[in-house]
Amino acid sequence: MTSLYGFLAPDAPDLASVSAYLQLRPDLHNRHFFTGEVSKMLPIAVGFVQKFVSLYRREDALAQERKIDSATSGQLNPSQHPQHGSPDHQESLLSSHCRALHAGIRSLPDELLETIFDHTLALSTDRHLSLNQCIMQVCHQWRDLALHFPPLWSTLHDVLWDTPAMSSPPHTARLRRDRKKDTVTVLRYLERSRAHPITFTLHIDVNHPDADPLVHEESDRLFQVLVSHSHRWANADLDVPFRLLRIHSDSIKGRLPQLKFLSLKVTNRERGVVKSVDCFDSSSCPSL
Repeated sequence: MTSLYGFLAPDAPDLASVSAYLQLRPDLHNRHFFTGEVSKMLPIAVGFVQKFVSLYRREDALAQERKIDSATSGQLNPSQHPQHGSPDHQESLLSSHCRALHAGIRSLPDELLETIFDHTLALSTDRHLSLNQCIMQVCHQWRDLALHFPPLWSTLHDVLWDTPAMSSPPHTARLRRDRKKDTVTVLRYLERSRAHPITFTLHIDVNHPDADPLVHEESDRLFQVLVSHSHRWANADLDVPFRLLRIHSDSIKGRLPQLKFLSLKVTNRERGVVKSVDCFDSSSCPSL
């Protein structure tokens, strides 16, 4: 039987060759075939997915370049072919590569694709945030699978709320919309990640005397939601008002069995004597 390593150069597989190899190997379509050749195939398959992601990112960049070219030099005449090296020419080549890849990758079973996604996430440097969107743009099969693959959503959308003082009404309204959008995105990721351990960054500083009270309420709501999932915290980067920890300390304590990394910064603007909280002691975080 054709060997993967005899068919491809292991360091830089040709995209069309990967697709052709997948079509020549009907045994890869067997949902119980996950040993031998498949284990050898994973490193190249991971690179395969990463190339897919880079293709889509490059395609977006080229689309922006084409808009700029069109604005400065006008549209190409429909009868003309794109010039070699132009954004249109490069985008045409990228589209051809993508079409060549689809035929083979669409025939892979979901279990194998999930394994490929998992390995790709382990090597990813973008905290999953753009990787999951790129994966969902490949085809309907990938989108449906990605939506129901919890690890892909386990790194939550970063929340960086260092609220400035209130200014003009348009600025305040925009700030409220942005914070609301952040909250909705985090809730979506929490739902799609299901019971999978989560990684998140939450920076909140809304205790300025003239801070927007609605943003203040939104931060309370968001922190409360995250606390309700504290049993899933694996990597947490927290920069929050002491008030929030004081209020939710009892709900956090003893419910951090999976916490392996914690970055904690607390800001206190409360008057009077402040009592300590022990929600992150060793007994509450056995994995830390």
